[in-house]
Amino acid sequence: LSALIEEHQHEIGLETALLEAGYENAVVLMQNGAVTVLLPEAALSEAAGVQIVELCVIHAGVGPENVRVMGHR
Repeated sequence: LSALIEEHQHEIGLETALLEAGYENAVVLMQNGAVTVLLPEAALSEAAGVQIVELCVIHAGVGPENVRVMGHR
């Protein structure tokens, strides 16, 4: 239970960091040491992807290879 709570706290913290960086409507999902970030497709670019991965590494403590950034309509 404490691991679930900790993951949820990381998700909320990362969503807040993404919002502060200008990425509105971001949804963060953490599971088994991996992070998935869902954003509107319009917000995605190569530079945005790099920044989002960096934020995930800093705030969630995962390696960049464990971060997936996905766009949705």
